[in-house]
Amino acid sequence: MSRWLAIAAALGLAQAAMAFVLFKNDDGQALRWRLDDLDPLVHPNVVNRDTRVVRYYLAKDAWSAKNAEAELNAIRSAVGQWQSVPGTILKFEEAGLVPPGVDINGDDNTNVVYWVKSAAANGAVWVNNERTEISGALAVTFPMYFDDHTIVEADMVFNGVDHRWFADYSNSFSADNFVEAVALHEFGHFIGLQHSPLGAATMFSRTGAGVGLAVGLLKDEVAAAQAL
Repeated sequence: MSRWLAIAAALGLAQAAMAFVLFKNDDGQALRWRLDDLDPLVHPNVVNRDTRVVRYYLAKDAWSAKNAEAELNAIRSAVGQWQSVPGTILKFEEAGLVPPGVDINGDDNTNVVYWVKSAAANGAVWVNNERTEISGALAVTFPMYFDDHTIVEADMVFNGVDHRWFADYSNSFSADNFVEAVALHEFGHFIGLQHSPLGAATMFSRTGAGVGLAVGLLKDEVAAAQAL
């Protein structure tokens, strides 16, 4: 049986603690892609069965018409950070661009990353065929998984209604949200990580606007990627 898990990044302040967190079932199996023992039911559009690489698609419109390419490149940079961790089996490939108007869909055998940019008449921000309301959240990742916690698909949505975005790392004065930092956090959920209690961690549940501290992986998160 397949299940959904929606995990959001929120806007706020941080405080310190320690340790990465895995989402485990009653048998102690962690949520992960299991590229080392690929399930035959995982679709080849989701994972390249020859190379054991997780494939993802980007919605080509990004958040803004003016800065779309930089925003997409920021997502690519976040992916690059995770797959550059030494000793991890996690690898990714961009499979292509998809047109605007995509949505969370756990049945299409496609890992998609996009911005939602329209709200309902009452201001609610709906995704997942209007089954999930994400108002206020910076972004939400939806891993779909089997009972043994094998991830079989994952979609990611950034909230382009309630929040503004920028992609220039050198812009230290922006009060908008830095795409790469939030994408780095969300791709942590994409690979199976839960929120960390460590305030400075990329995987902490809350982050401030601007470039901030969460733009790079800590040793804690490197260890987590190696464990998965």
